[in-house]
Amino acid sequence: MAMKSRYEERNADHFTVWISAPAKGKESQNGNLNVTHVAFAGNSKAQVDEFHANALKAGAKCNGPPGFRTQYHEKYYAAFILDPDGNNVECVYFDL
Repeated sequence: MAMKSRYEERNADHFTVWISAPAKGKESQNGNLNVTHVAFAGNSKAQVDEFHANALKAGAKCNGPPGFRTQYHEKYYAAFILDPDGNNVECVYFDL
């Protein structure tokens, strides 16, 4: 699948869904090439932290604790979990 959608504008009136194939020659973080990655925008670092804590309490597995991901952007604050099906779910806040 060559389709890609990229986040371009932060706007409370809509949401963005990113769809892309795995990078060539790279596996996902949990080793499954067919994993889905869903990202939600948080309103604060505290909301990202809360998302992660609540997901773990509900039985999700940690796939990356809350923190800055400077490899993406210096202000990219995110947390990642794996749902029961192994999908990578992210909550991200851009600390601008």
